[in-house]
Amino acid sequence: MSDITSQSLFELTSNIKEKKLSSEEITKAFINRAERSKKLNVYVTDNFEKAIDQSKKFDSNPNFDLKLPGIPIAVKDLFCTNGVRSLKDDTNHNQTDTQRFLAYVHANGAGVLSRIS
Repeated sequence: MSDITSQSLFELTSNIKEKKLSSEEITKAFINRAERSKKLNVYVTDNFEKAIDQSKKFDSNPNFDLKLPGIPIAVKDLFCTNGVRSLKDDTNHNQTDTQRFLAYVHANGAGVLSRIS
């Protein structure tokens, strides 16, 4: 099997559904890649611990009918995310309103890995 982070979304989804990879394995692979790439300054705020928790939750009770079953994603910093600090928030308070996009993403099985610039 190729490097996890080089696989397409289709390949990742298929591998989760076929139980060749777990959501936790995929999430940890992307976290590892993100940590090796810190010098690129792409990640505004990481959400790694919560992403691992979300992946474990998915793995313990998988729903393979979802469109993004257990897939970790990075979110552009223009979306407000519950519990994740945004650059738009100059007062250092967490944004509390979740955009419809993120609600859709969560409802379809994905976990938020980080915020990117």
